[in-house]
Amino acid sequence: MSARAMPPDVHSPLQSRVTLTSSLIAILVGIVAGLVLVELGLRLVLGETYTLGLGWYGSERVFHERALRDETRAGIRYTYDMEGFRGKAAHPPSDRTVLFIGDSFTEGSGVADDGTFSSVAERALHERGIRAQCLNAGVHGLGAAQELRLLRELIAARHADAVVVQLFPHNDLSDNWEDGGFSLQNGRLVEHVPRRVPPRVALREAISHSRAVRYSIAARVFVRAVVPAHYFEAPLDDVAYDLERQLLVETLATGRQHGVPVLFLIVGADPAECAAVNDDSPDHRPYRRVREMVRTLDAPSIDLCSVASRPEDFGTIDPHYSPLGYSRVGQAVTDALVPLLQAAGGPYRVE
Repeated sequence: MSARAMPPDVHSPLQSRVTLTSSLIAILVGIVAGLVLVELGLRLVLGETYTLGLGWYGSERVFHERALRDETRAGIRYTYDMEGFRGKAAHPPSDRTVLFIGDSFTEGSGVADDGTFSSVAERALHERGIRAQCLNAGVHGLGAAQELRLLRELIAARHADAVVVQLFPHNDLSDNWEDGGFSLQNGRLVEHVPRRVPPRVALREAISHSRAVRYSIAARVFVRAVVPAHYFEAPLDDVAYDLERQLLVETLATGRQHGVPVLFLIVGADPAECAAVNDDSPDHRPYRRVREMVRTLDAPSIDLCSVASRPEDFGTIDPHYSPLGYSRVGQAVTDALVPLLQAAGGPYRVE
C-alpha cells in the first residue's frame, strides 16, 4: 500500500490531549461525586451536629462582645445588658454591688435570666433587707486565668462591695494551660502579653476554624481518625496545680487591693463527682485538689457539692444545674454574702 493510501493517524497530538482532558475530568467528577455521597451518608448516620471533639476554651472578650445580645438557645432566652452582664439592665434600688465572675455555671446555662444563682441571690438579699445589685459576668468556657483578667478589668471600672468567683476544677487546669496568658517562673506568677498559646493549641484552633472542618462532616471524621485523642490534652501535673493556686492567690490579692472581699465557689461536675469527694482517680482529682487548695487560702469559700449534689440538682439535658440546683446555690451564696456586705464600708447607692 502506498503512503498516500495509509489511513490518517487516529492518535494525533490534539486528539490525545482531548482524550486525556476528558479522562481527567471524568476522574475528578467521580472523586467529587464520591465525596458528596460520603458526606451525605455521614450526615445521615452521624447527624448535622457531629462535633470535632478536639476541645476548646473561652475568652473573657466574649463578655463585651455579647453586650445587648438577645438570643434563644435550646428554648432558653439569654439577654445581656449594654455592658455584657447577663439579665435585665434595671436592678432594684441598691446601695451595694456584688460582682459574679465565673464560667457557664455562673452565666446560668440552662435557665432564664431570673433563674441564675446571681439573680436568686439578689432577690434573697433584698428579702433580708440588704439592697444589693448582683451583676452576672459569667462567660462560658472561662478558667481561672481568664477570670482573673476579667476581674481586674471590672473591679477597676466600677465600685464593688463583694466579688463572687466561681471555679470549675474539671476544666480550669486545662483552660489555664490553653490560654497561655500566665506561667510560673521560680514559683512566681508571670503574665504574658501577648499570650503564649501552646503550639498544639494553636494548631487545634487553626484546624477547628478551617472552612473544611466547619462545613464538612467528612473532614471532621478524617481529623478525628488521624489525630490521637490525647494530642491536645493539657498536662495535669503539679505545675498545673501550682499555677491554679497562684492565679487564685492573685485573684484574692486583686480584691484586697480594692478593699473588696472575694468569695470562692467550687463546682462539682455532676452527682458522681460530688459523691467521690475522696476519690483520687484522674477524673475526680482536679475537683478534690482544687477544693483542698481553696481551703488553704485566707478567703471564704463554698464547696457547692455540699449544696447541690443530688441528681435533681443537675439538668437532664443541659450538663449544668437544674432550676432547683441554681436556686439552692443562690440561697447558699446569699448566706455567705450577708456578713460580707454588712461589714462593707459606707453606702454606695446606684441611681
